[in-house]
Amino acid sequence: MEQGGINFDEILLKVGEFGRYQIYIYNILCLFMFVPPWHTLAIYFLSGTAEHWCKIPEWDSVDCENIGLNSTRECILAKREVGIPSNLSSNGGVIFDQCHRYNVGDTAFNSSLRFGDDTIIPCDAGWEYDVDYSTSTIDLEFNLVCGASYLPSVSQSLFFAGGAAGSVVVGFVADRIGRKPTTFICLAIASTSGVIMAFSINIWMFLIFRTLTGAFIFGVSTVSYVFANEFVGPSKRNVSGGFAWVYFSCGYMCLALLAYFIRKWHHLQLVISLAPLSLFAFYMFLPESVRWLLSQDRSDEAVEIISKIAHVNKITDPFIAGRSDLNTSSSDRKSEPEEIEQKFTDLLRMPLLRKYFFNVMFNWIVNTIVYYGLSLSTNTLGVNIYIAFAIAGAVEIPGNLVVIYPIEYFGRRPSYVFFMLVGGVACLATIFIPQGPWRITAAMVGKFAITASFNIIFLLACEIFPTPVRNSALGICRLGSNVSSILCPFILLLGNIWKPLPLTVFGTMTLLAGGLAIHLPETRGKKLPETLEEGENIGWKAQPRNDFQRAPPVAFSELKQDLEDSSE
Repeated sequence: MEQGGINFDEILLKVGEFGRYQIYIYNILCLFMFVPPWHTLAIYFLSGTAEHWCKIPEWDSVDCENIGLNSTRECILAKREVGIPSNLSSNGGVIFDQCHRYNVGDTAFNSSLRFGDDTIIPCDAGWEYDVDYSTSTIDLEFNLVCGASYLPSVSQSLFFAGGAAGSVVVGFVADRIGRKPTTFICLAIASTSGVIMAFSINIWMFLIFRTLTGAFIFGVSTVSYVFANEFVGPSKRNVSGGFAWVYFSCGYMCLALLAYFIRKWHHLQLVISLAPLSLFAFYMFLPESVRWLLSQDRSDEAVEIISKIAHVNKITDPFIAGRSDLNTSSSDRKSEPEEIEQKFTDLLRMPLLRKYFFNVMFNWIVNTIVYYGLSLSTNTLGVNIYIAFAIAGAVEIPGNLVVIYPIEYFGRRPSYVFFMLVGGVACLATIFIPQGPWRITAAMVGKFAITASFNIIFLLACEIFPTPVRNSALGICRLGSNVSSILCPFILLLGNIWKPLPLTVFGTMTLLAGGLAIHLPETRGKKLPETLEEGENIGWKAQPRNDFQRAPPVAFSELKQDLEDSSE
């Protein structure tokens, strides 16, 4: 598409900014947003340990019935009383060592036996777990306790590391081959690796395929979000940008329901990997992004989709509000210099776009760390893990919807800064609140606010970065956020040093990012930039929606011919 040529926002102003056709396509694409939280947050339920202690293989042959112990559980607990070191807790209870046992040697089991401290050895034959065997997790199956207890956190960090590597590749692929094929390729690879992960025979196999899943599942959410919003006109993106994440939040809550009924990690992993493949049923019904087609000079395909949008939206002879250069004849157009392909490296040469890019990237990094940090720490709130997880997902729905009004009437930038400040203050407030209902309330206010700000920064990024490099720029931002998210599970481990420390880190980072966001441009009412030059001027020289609506109207039939001529 020529610089200064046809802009899809101008077309949408007459065929419908968010008509029946766009609503239909938008909701299909939003179904893809339902899937990423399943894989991203599944580790919350795939992992998890229980009360455990060392196995004592020397006593495996003990006949418990002969010594008056009528159940397997009674027998195991009796062996623990004798064979495992213990101490008294502050409240008078008994705390058994989870990583050491007595070296019983050839000593026969007797409930009155007592061993000295000089016979204590590390667990050398595995562990016993005090858990209902209808439940299984990777921790229990692969013995991720004591010296290996860090591996579940490593698995989440590797998941984000995979997402970091994949985001760059996926972003460039989406800008090169299109939004539609990239979305389905990412979904297929993520689901396939997820299925293989469910049959892991050891923790190393699990880690490899969880990393591969992370490399592509983030592509599903990023590309489908961009894809959905590229069909929407400027005055409706406040609605489309916010509502897309409601699907994400519903997927979040659905995961808690699935995990409640599916207690074996293998089965849960299979369900969350196979169910999304049903989305391939929509492949034939989804068009390619018109904005992307126009940016690639594939005007003939764009014309067909625009005609279909007009037909479904019941615009029989629409007049497109366009600029005067839409009337340029094909002969005049052919005499213009050929367009130079615009790449992400060109964005970095533009002073303002470069500044916006690094600012957006930093804010995205902070939002990602805080969002997943709060999501993965709901087990510290002192309530049932399934209820806590579902509540954390539920508060996201109003968090996503509440942004619709303020970002349209107050603007993207001030709304974003406000929610970041609220989120930061709420996180810091938990430092002074003891565990209980009020602490849960403060944490959920923080979750609510960070959900709203995450929603806005995603939309801001889509509106700041130009079409030719939009997915590439978002992919690099996702790279930065996923690289930093590798640290997220380890930030949570800081709670072992001082319980409020993780939330202190999250709150401080949120306030800092909110302050830097003041320097981002305001994009409310601006058309999506189609070239780097338009992106450089956005928020300063770009004309708002009401201004470019005043351009002289052009008949739809003339526009169609103009597009067809430009593609020859």
